[in-house]
Amino acid sequence: MKESRYAKIIKLKRKFLNRRILPEFLSSKIDNFFGYTPTGIFSYPKGPGCKKEGKSIFLHIPKTAGVLIKYKLKSLPDYKNLFIGHLSESSFFERDVNYNGCFFYTIIRNPWDRLVSGFFHLSQKGPRAKYSGEVREKFLKPFNGNFDLFVQELSCNKELQEIVHFRSQVYWLKGKNKKEIDFIVRFENLKEDLKKLSELINIQFQAERIRASSQHRYYTEYYTERTKKIVRELYREDIETFGYDFEQGPANIVGNRLVDLSDIDGINLDSAFDKNEG
Repeated sequence: MKESRYAKIIKLKRKFLNRRILPEFLSSKIDNFFGYTPTGIFSYPKGPGCKKEGKSIFLHIPKTAGVLIKYKLKSLPDYKNLFIGHLSESSFFERDVNYNGCFFYTIIRNPWDRLVSGFFHLSQKGPRAKYSGEVREKFLKPFNGNFDLFVQELSCNKELQEIVHFRSQVYWLKGKNKKEIDFIVRFENLKEDLKKLSELINIQFQAERIRASSQHRYYTEYYTERTKKIVRELYREDIETFGYDFEQGPANIVGNRLVDLSDIDGINLDSAFDKNEG
């Protein structure tokens, strides 16, 4: 897939940031204009009272309500955007950086539900980032809001599958160095899980503040038996890793940690928690 103009600019921006040439406020403006923040890595040094040592790092998977975390962190002092965004398949964990002692957390979501959300988020016009507008015009406009046709095309269109909102969730968590993720928030249990996370890292997240980024019905209403099977095949790794079914799961997340990853290559979401911390 040919690299877009904004991707080239973001790469150049990142090089300048590493050399400390580009001020952070200008970096933020570039991010907003080119839509570089839907997926990213956000860190915040945990304050007094945290149950875990070290810096907390949020791994933002697209279309999992991660904006709730992102905007809360951005409102705090000492917030830092460690974004790698979605410019290539290089994982955040593959960077030659020592992340020992960091507390990693993320949010996951039912793949069937997440795909409906991603499709309508990108299909509907509104105050979107430049990236979303480009995707809508180039890829989604021909479907005219028809989710069934979209899923059928997604099953055989590799370019469509590479759009960040439609990549698997495991894709964003893989890493050759097998780093650990300490806490997994379940979108299906968002309020309760965020409360537990807030107590652990001493940052108060509120699920009530989240707003849907698109208008659509409950996800199950959009699927036929055929499209359910297509999504099961496309997102098999997510479904088997986290233990999702069409209307159930994640069965493999117990105590906000993944209980079995023996068959997943190159990924380690084993919790750093002691068993009695649940």
